[in-house]
Amino acid sequence: MKRIRVILSKEFKNLGFEEVKAVLEIENIRYYINKISDYEIEIEIPNDSVFKALNSLCRAALIKEIEIENFSMKFIRSIYFEKKPIKKVNTCGAPLEPLISRLLVNLARIKEGYKVLDPFSGVGGLLFEVNMIGAHVIAIDIYNKYLKVLKENIPNGDIINSDTSFKIPLRNESIDAIISDPPYGRLSIIDIDIECLYQNFAREAYRVLKKGKYIAISHSCNINSTDYFLENGFELKCLDYQRVHSNLIRIIQVFQKI
Repeated sequence: MKRIRVILSKEFKNLGFEEVKAVLEIENIRYYINKISDYEIEIEIPNDSVFKALNSLCRAALIKEIEIENFSMKFIRSIYFEKKPIKKVNTCGAPLEPLISRLLVNLARIKEGYKVLDPFSGVGGLLFEVNMIGAHVIAIDIYNKYLKVLKENIPNGDIINSDTSFKIPLRNESIDAIISDPPYGRLSIIDIDIECLYQNFAREAYRVLKKGKYIAISHSCNINSTDYFLENGFELKCLDYQRVHSNLIRIIQVFQKI
């Protein structure tokens, strides 16, 4: 067995540890993790899986340094982090940074060939990260002006103009993963009660997601959506908070359909 020591970003207390587990599980790598502190872990990997493990860890958004066999190095991130959507439009609220988008992709255990849904896609910032790793994108949004831009950003995705606040127009258990940054607060352009939107979203997400698969979402912590997902049969795997600015703290949550 080889030991890999990993230093995590201090931006999140819980998600770095969960993300490391997720990227190793994506490639079915056997591992044992010893959590030394909130921001430092030691991973034991079979000798024949070390290269594969290091390659998987290149996907991680929250790793700062790696040390293996007494050799320490600053973590060099994947080229995916250097690429951004080719076009944006002005939207209400605070858009996700590419690093956080990649974090959600990893926490949802998304791999090449997966069918991945964002029911509130906007111009596709989250789904751009999905597309980069070779998964199939399914984007839904009610606003055509966003979808027109999304078609330029992700020309090979399935794009649907629909009101997700009531029903997702997809078959039962047809999706491998869901990631989303749903609308929230008074700055969002929505026509229904925000709590009702999240209740409907949780119910529909459970219906279309395959058993055992994951959903990773981010939204304002002013909305208590956790109970909606638990009531519909999801299991909470982890959550953490991100301070965006003085008036916005995001909650990031990961659920598994059981």
